[in-house]
Amino acid sequence: MPEVDPYTALADWYDIEHDAITEDIEFFAQQIAALGTARPRILEIGSGTGRIAAGLALYRGDGEAALEHWRAVADAEPLAVDAHGNIARLLSQTQGDAAAWLPT
Repeated sequence: MPEVDPYTALADWYDIEHDAITEDIEFFAQQIAALGTARPRILEIGSGTGRIAAGLALYRGDGEAALEHWRAVADAEPLAVDAHGNIARLLSQTQGDAAAWLPT
């Protein structure tokens, strides 16, 4: 079986240009890099941005940063069920099930 470039396969599937996919990937990579430098400011802005930052951190595979963002959301909104659920899930994944049940 011949080797297929994944970008070309995706472009063929969606009937779009290979360069358009590459540009989109580069754009998102730049945005994720910029997020790292803006992290302290994001934590100050508010919980909506914290949720977005947590999602992007998870996308990058940075569970510790995601946990930090979800904790900031929970501090800003103590009754936010999604924040507490995500904190428990991330603690369970990174530190074991017992950590998810104990106050941090």
